[in-house]
Amino acid sequence: MFYYGISTIWVGIAVGYTSLMLALQNENIFIDKLTGLYNRYYLDKISGKLKRKKENYDDGARHE
Repeated sequence: MFYYGISTIWVGIAVGYTSLMLALQNENIFIDKLTGLYNRYYLDKISGKLKRKKENYDDGARHE
């Protein structure tokens, strides 16, 4: 497909490849290179999510 003389297929491939690389880098942030296990950064992220989930649950229980 051409748009003003520029192939949009290559632009789509570049955007897809970039998003794939970003997703892989975000996943690798949480995994320790030596052991292959999840690290402290992952634990902090998950504990923060659980804490917010608990607070939201507690807020809903109080209003009922």
